[in-house]
Amino acid sequence: MKKIKLTRELKIALIFIFALFVFVWGFNYLKGRDLLQKTRKFYADYENVSGLMAANPVLYNGFRIGIVTDMFFADDNSGKVRVEFTIDKDLDIQKNSVARIISSDLLGSKAIQIVPGDGSLAKSGDILIGETQGDLLDDIAPIAEKAESVLEKIDSIVLAVNNVLNVETQNNIIESIESLSSTLASINGTLTAVEKEKKALADIIKNVNSITENITQNNVRIDNAIKNFSNISDTIANAKIAETINNLSETFNELTATLNKVNNGEGTLGQFASNDSLYLHLQNASENLELLLKDLKENPKRYVHFSLFGRKEKKNK
Repeated sequence: MKKIKLTRELKIALIFIFALFVFVWGFNYLKGRDLLQKTRKFYADYENVSGLMAANPVLYNGFRIGIVTDMFFADDNSGKVRVEFTIDKDLDIQKNSVARIISSDLLGSKAIQIVPGDGSLAKSGDILIGETQGDLLDDIAPIAEKAESVLEKIDSIVLAVNNVLNVETQNNIIESIESLSSTLASINGTLTAVEKEKKALADIIKNVNSITENITQNNVRIDNAIKNFSNISDTIANAKIAETINNLSETFNELTATLNKVNNGEGTLGQFASNDSLYLHLQNASENLELLLKDLKENPKRYVHFSLFGRKEKKNK
């Protein structure tokens, strides 16, 4: 078999064709198109496609199933933008499915989210329902306006507070806070002391409960005692209190007169109270009597003579 000999020019041509194929395939791949993958083409019309570009992803339940391939104005003179996108051939979608433009991240990157329908299956080239989800910045704008309004009000309040809180008022507030701190410290100390005396308080409460129980059990006796006291009060009320008071007054007057006589040195008691000599005589007599009793105790034979057989008479010399 004769071998085919490739000329130099043919080799260069084949290399050029291969390089051109790789370039075209790589260019489309970088744009998100895979020429080797079988896809189907769909369309959707939108009022606004701001931020959407070719090669943006097409998502189904968050999974990438295709890419945006082209954008142009619709041919029905409606002014809408028609977006062309492709999806994998293996995925079936319904004709009434929604192709919704969404923000895929916080940076504002766009994507098309396929929301499946429930009708018949769509064919390649069909136009799906186009919707645009509100931009994240559009959602934040009303909140930002409200926040700005709130900040303005807060600024006004702060200015008003600064005008009201002069140096004197601030000092008063500081003193009040310090006083409150001292009060709280005192309360804390009191609570600590109460906590330490909790057992004693429990015993006191127990004793009070016991006393209350005893009072309840002896209620009849207490009633009788109160009745007896009432009877005694009635007896005292009916007694001749005025006459008794007069007698006490006369007795008190007599006692006063007697004390006056004693103070004036009248009578024996008065002499004893006012005359020191009588007191001294009595003191001397008491001391002599004490000495006599002491000598009697130490030398009883001087004063008492006792004999079992009687006293012997002395013999005459």
